[in-house]
Amino acid sequence: MDRVHNMGMPHDMMQRKSLAHIDDVQWHSHVKAAHEAIYVKNSGIDSMAVENLLKEESLVPMAVSIFHFFSALFWLIVYRLF
Repeated sequence: MDRVHNMGMPHDMMQRKSLAHIDDVQWHSHVKAAHEAIYVKNSGIDSMAVENLLKEESLVPMAVSIFHFFSALFWLIVYRLF
């Protein structure tokens, strides 16, 4: 939140491109493996198995469907309108 005042400025636009998340096969495989370790193998979210998969890139073991995303967005808009 300390950089909100820079939104839309040239430096912000460069950072958006350079720091953008790359949604590739490797990313999907790490998240999927961590998700399986937690929910199938009952490993803790702070277990070494999960940490070794996700820590390097600070990933989160969560998969969100596009339906859930737009559903949440819809309710957020409704909530803010009323």
